[in-house]
Amino acid sequence: VWGGPGRGDGEFGGEFAGYHRGPVDVAVGPDGTVYVADDGNQRFQRFSSDGAFIRAWDAWSCPGTPASVVDPLPPASVHRVLPRGDLVRATVPMTSWASVDLVLAAAPDGTVYGGSAGGIGRFTADGRCLGRFSGHGISPGYLGYPGPYGMDVAPDGDVYIADGEWGRVQRFGPGGEFRGLWYVPDATPLELAFGSDGTVFVP
Repeated sequence: VWGGPGRGDGEFGGEFAGYHRGPVDVAVGPDGTVYVADDGNQRFQRFSSDGAFIRAWDAWSCPGTPASVVDPLPPASVHRVLPRGDLVRATVPMTSWASVDLVLAAAPDGTVYGGSAGGIGRFTADGRCLGRFSGHGISPGYLGYPGPYGMDVAPDGDVYIADGEWGRVQRFGPGGEFRGLWYVPDATPLELAFGSDGTVFVP
């Protein structure tokens, strides 16, 4: 067992948005390094394979959070309307109002991706920001509120995100360039993972 509750190096948790939050996602780099999304402290931590603390960095240390967007919606959308008939927003049916945590994934080249609906940061193994992409919105390439439910990196380096609120999986290049999406019929993609042959599994 590694760490414990707290805000120090190698510790997890703390209060965020009124809740006690601990580690919510983990990824293993190609060298065996272990990365942990410490949601309560809004940071990512890096450990050796035997649990020794190496480094931590702020989850939002990549500047330039993308702006939200409002766009035409896919078919089967619904509209939320105030009692007097004023349109508030258009959206696909909500699947959950629960807070979604930080997501984290390690790439074959040793870089690390992490973030939430505010955008996905790309980091070196020691936490240096290499760039940021996506953000909250409806357009292809943007993420539904409250954020992505899962993320993984394919053997070729492309990043796949389970965009559960919009019922779809999105694909990005290593630098964050949008490369496509597909919808998951009658389901909310909550996680995804790659097999050794490059097949992506979406539960």
